[in-house]
Amino acid sequence: MFNNPLSYTDPTGFNAEFDKQLISLGVAILSVVLCGPACANAGIAAGVGAAVGAITGYVMTGTFKGAMQGAFSGAIFAAVGSIGNYTARVITSAVVGGDVQCLTGR
Repeated sequence: MFNNPLSYTDPTGFNAEFDKQLISLGVAILSVVLCGPACANAGIAAGVGAAVGAITGYVMTGTFKGAMQGAFSGAIFAAVGSIGNYTARVITSAVVGGDVQCLTGR
Protein backbone atom coordinates (compact mmCIF):
# COMPACT_ATOMS: atom_id res chain seq x y z
CA MET A 1 0.00 0.00 0.00
CA PHE A 2 2.72 2.50 0.96
CA ASN A 3 4.82 1.43 -2.02
CA ASN A 4 2.36 2.72 -4.60
CA PRO A 5 3.03 6.41 -5.42
CA LEU A 6 -0.12 6.63 -7.55
CA SER A 7 -2.30 6.10 -4.47
CA TYR A 8 -1.12 9.51 -3.21
CA THR A 9 -1.68 11.39 -6.47
CA ASP A 10 -4.61 13.76 -6.80
CA PRO A 11 -5.74 13.79 -10.45
CA THR A 12 -7.20 17.32 -10.06
CA GLY A 13 -3.81 18.73 -9.14
CA PHE A 14 -5.20 20.22 -5.91
CA ASN A 15 -2.58 20.42 -3.18
CA ALA A 16 -4.14 21.21 0.19
CA GLU A 17 -0.74 21.15 1.89
CA PHE A 18 0.46 24.04 -0.28
CA ASP A 19 -2.65 26.06 0.63
CA LYS A 20 -1.97 25.48 4.33
CA GLN A 21 1.61 26.63 3.91
CA LEU A 22 0.48 29.80 2.13
CA ILE A 23 -1.98 30.61 4.93
CA SER A 24 0.71 30.03 7.56
CA LEU A 25 3.17 32.23 5.68
CA GLY A 26 0.56 34.98 5.36
CA VAL A 27 -0.15 34.89 9.10
CA ALA A 28 3.57 35.10 9.88
CA ILE A 29 4.13 38.04 7.52
CA LEU A 30 1.07 39.84 8.85
CA SER A 31 2.30 39.44 12.43
CA VAL A 32 5.68 40.96 11.56
CA VAL A 33 4.03 43.91 9.82
CA LEU A 34 1.57 44.54 12.65
CA CYS A 35 4.03 44.04 15.51
CA GLY A 36 6.92 46.01 14.03
CA PRO A 37 9.42 47.53 16.45
CA ALA A 38 7.35 46.51 19.49
CA CYS A 39 8.54 42.93 18.96
CA ALA A 40 12.04 43.97 20.07
CA ASN A 41 10.72 43.49 23.61
CA ALA A 42 11.13 39.80 24.55
CA GLY A 43 7.78 39.63 26.33
CA ILE A 44 5.83 41.09 23.45
CA ALA A 45 7.76 38.95 20.97
CA ALA A 46 6.95 35.82 22.98
CA GLY A 47 3.26 36.70 23.08
CA VAL A 48 3.10 37.37 19.36
CA GLY A 49 5.15 34.22 18.69
CA ALA A 50 2.73 32.16 20.77
CA ALA A 51 -0.29 33.58 18.94
CA VAL A 52 1.19 33.07 15.49
CA GLY A 53 2.45 29.61 16.45
CA ALA A 54 -0.99 28.61 17.69
CA ILE A 55 -2.71 29.82 14.53
CA THR A 56 -0.24 28.20 12.15
CA GLY A 57 -0.09 25.02 14.25
CA TYR A 58 -3.85 24.70 14.01
CA VAL A 59 -3.94 25.51 10.29
CA MET A 60 -1.29 22.88 9.52
CA THR A 61 -2.67 20.09 11.74
CA GLY A 62 -6.31 20.96 12.34
CA THR A 63 -5.94 19.89 15.98
CA PHE A 64 -5.79 21.57 19.38
CA LYS A 65 -2.58 19.67 20.08
CA GLY A 66 -0.96 21.17 16.97
CA ALA A 67 -2.08 24.64 18.06
CA MET A 68 -0.57 24.19 21.53
CA GLN A 69 2.69 22.83 20.14
CA GLY A 70 2.85 25.78 17.74
CA ALA A 71 2.15 28.25 20.54
CA PHE A 72 4.83 26.69 22.73
CA SER A 73 7.54 26.67 20.09
CA GLY A 74 6.49 30.09 18.73
CA ALA A 75 6.78 31.72 22.14
CA ILE A 76 10.16 30.17 22.88
CA PHE A 77 11.72 30.93 19.49
CA ALA A 78 10.38 34.49 19.47
CA ALA A 79 11.90 35.15 22.89
CA VAL A 80 15.19 33.57 21.82
CA GLY A 81 15.16 35.69 18.66
CA SER A 82 15.15 38.85 20.74
CA ILE A 83 18.52 38.01 22.34
CA GLY A 84 20.94 40.75 21.31
CA ASN A 85 24.17 38.76 20.96
CA TYR A 86 24.25 36.87 17.65
CA THR A 87 26.41 33.97 18.89
CA ALA A 88 24.27 33.48 21.99
CA ARG A 89 21.11 33.60 19.83
CA VAL A 90 22.45 30.92 17.47
CA ILE A 91 23.55 28.60 20.28
CA THR A 92 20.33 29.10 22.24
CA SER A 93 18.23 28.51 19.12
CA ALA A 94 20.02 25.23 18.46
CA VAL A 95 19.54 24.00 22.02
CA VAL A 96 15.92 25.13 22.21
CA GLY A 97 15.19 23.63 18.79
CA GLY A 98 16.39 20.23 19.92
CA ASP A 99 14.42 20.49 23.14
CA VAL A 100 11.23 21.50 21.36
CA GLN A 101 11.62 18.57 18.95
CA CYS A 102 11.97 16.15 21.87
CA LEU A 103 9.02 17.63 23.81
CA THR A 104 6.63 17.72 20.86
CA GLY A 105 7.60 14.26 19.62
CA ARG A 106 8.52 15.29 16.09
